[in-house]
Order: sequence, then structure tokens, then C-alpha cells
Amino acid sequence: MNIIIIVVLCIIFMYLVRKMTDSWFAVATVATGWTITEVINSVYDGVIWPSVQAIWGANGLPWLFLGAIVINMSMLMFYQYTEKDWLGISALENLKQKVVRNNDGNPSITARIMIFAIRNDSIITFALLSCYDSFICCAFMRKGKKGRLRGRDYLIFILSTIMSCTLWSILLALFLGFLTLLGLSNN
Repeated sequence: MNIIIIVVLCIIFMYLVRKMTDSWFAVATVATGWTITEVINSVYDGVIWPSVQAIWGANGLPWLFLGAIVINMSMLMFYQYTEKDWLGISALENLKQKVVRNNDGNPSITARIMIFAIRNDSIITFALLSCYDSFICCAFMRKGKKGRLRGRDYLIFILSTIMSCTLWSILLALFLGFLTLLGLSNN
């Protein structure tokens, strides 16, 4: 069921990228970028992290945090190096510019909600993206800037990594504890 939701969201996002950029190359770039990002995240978050946390418990967490920092910083540096928008951030920026308006010229309720949700300086946006992935959070919060990372970017990256790793560790600890209660785990 989860995969169906992801596929539907990807199709909608690809449609938006196509509408905003008028380029199939941009759609292919974003599709490839998100696919590679999701594969890396799925392997690390879905296989490596739970295995290490189940086997070594809290003793493995510093190494998992370090691994997350290395992987996400590598992806961020590669994203900056390529100077290609393979996350579709420019499409979201264009979406903010092309707001659907009512007959009276004001943005519609739906457009206002969308703009609020994708505003770059929103603490809610930071929190939601941090829960998902610190690389994507930092790339999105850079507002499409290219070149070297600034102090603000590093701060966003570190805070986002701490938030996402802590949340993931807590959720997995609760899940492993639940499995132990059910007698499905020997920890």
C-alpha cells in the first residue's frame, strides 16, 4: 500500500515538473534523482539502520548518526557539484510564482495552503523535511542557491540530521520493544 502512495505522489510530482518546466529532460532528471535518493535512503534507513540498532542497540547509534551525516553530506555535495535540479526544487519555486487565483485576483484557499506548505523559511517545512531526510531538507532550504554551502546551510543540515536520526532511532526502539513484548524478538 505504501508503494502505491509513493508511485501516485511521484506521478503527480512529475506532472507538476513537466507543467512548470516544459521539458521532458527535467522530468527525467528529477525522476532519476529521486529514484537514486530513495534507493540510498531505503537501503540505509530500511536495512542497515534497523539491523545495527537491533544488534548493538544504543551502542550502535553514534555510528549510525555518523553514517547518516556522511551519506547525506555526500549527496548534498554531489547535488551542488552537478548544478542540476534533480530534486525538482526549481519546479516548486515556479509553482509558488504561478499561483492559482480566484475571480477577484486573490490566491485561492488551495493555493494559500500550498504556498504555506512549500515556503522555504517555514519552521513547519523544516520540521517535516527533517523528519524525511536531512539532505533534502538542506537542499530545499537553500532556496535553489548554487555554489558553496554557507554557515546557515551547515546549521540547517546538522539540526536536520540530529532531528531525523533521533526520531528514527526512537521509532525503531519503540518498534523493537513492541516486537520484544510480542515475543517476536530475542532482545
